[in-house]
Amino acid sequence: MTVRRSHPTMVDVAKRAGVSQPTVSAVVNGRARTIGIAESTEARVRQAMEELGYRPNLAARSLRLQQTKTIGFITDHIGSGPFGGRMVLGAQEEAWLDGHLLLLVNTAGDVQRAEVGVQALNDRRVDGLLYARMIWGATDLPPGLSAVPSMLINCWERGSGGATGRGFRLQGRPYRGHPAVLPSELRGGWIATTAALDAGHRRLGFIRNVEIDPASEEREAGFRRALAERGIPVNRRWIVRAGSGEIDDGYRAARALLDAADRPTALICFNDRVAVGAIVAAGEVGLRVPADLSVVGYDDDEELASHYPPGLTTVALPHFDLGRVAVKALLRSIKLGEPLDSHQVEGYLVTRSTLGPPPEQA
Repeated sequence: MTVRRSHPTMVDVAKRAGVSQPTVSAVVNGRARTIGIAESTEARVRQAMEELGYRPNLAARSLRLQQTKTIGFITDHIGSGPFGGRMVLGAQEEAWLDGHLLLLVNTAGDVQRAEVGVQALNDRRVDGLLYARMIWGATDLPPGLSAVPSMLINCWERGSGGATGRGFRLQGRPYRGHPAVLPSELRGGWIATTAALDAGHRRLGFIRNVEIDPASEEREAGFRRALAERGIPVNRRWIVRAGSGEIDDGYRAARALLDAADRPTALICFNDRVAVGAIVAAGEVGLRVPADLSVVGYDDDEELASHYPPGLTTVALPHFDLGRVAVKALLRSIKLGEPLDSHQVEGYLVTRSTLGPPPEQA
């Protein structure tokens, strides 16, 4: 007959460490510093826990604290692609620091699956929910998202109804929708353009998306703002559209600019694929990058920007920080009951080899 071995209890730990059971409880629940337990005593308790292989009863702890120490993360394509993987990583690391686990549901863009996923996570009594999209833009909120504290990541509530936070300006208007953490696309366009201006360029072109694309529009607005701050007029002929934003689209748009006698000395591109297309076009017309033409991309596409020669100078989307900031705000609301506010997170310039000073004759 096999005798089932019982798990060690707090009483066992207390005996091993030579302390009381309430002292062990305080250490397990993170209250040792709050009630003045000495560091040496806490260390002794933790050593006893390790020696005995003691693990807290999470079910009982959840009932007592009214928390499950889990956060649900609903995504469309982020969980199955490399582009947004750092967003999940940032969320996971911030959650882990607080002892929370991230429960990930990837919907593959299926609206019904998103609704079922939110309901399933709520049924598991998650402490909070994150709802993220790979493409920056407006979204419809799935039912049940507001049943617990929740944040949107890289998207915002369509129509911006239901004010729940102080918000920020989005596409020129104050945002008052469901709490969201977003990259500041306008600021990103400004950063890319300012980098070229600081390198000495005054003849700047912008290649944008041909489609109605909020991110492209915001990046172009940042381009225009940076030029306005330096008193440099925008040359409308040097703002061109690049199809859907692929390498071939960037190539064709850049050729339209570079084949002309009057051409810019720097191109700001709304994404890295377009920037690579522009570099190919420059080579075909005999221009060296960056000696004759500087190119700045956007996204810091991890599969492209650092690998395509000569190495693309670009603005990185702050995917990691989006996840981290969202979880940090969510945990603060869970613990303190504070209302959630929306946040914008700035990207940053990644300097490589495609940006230099303008040619002397420019």
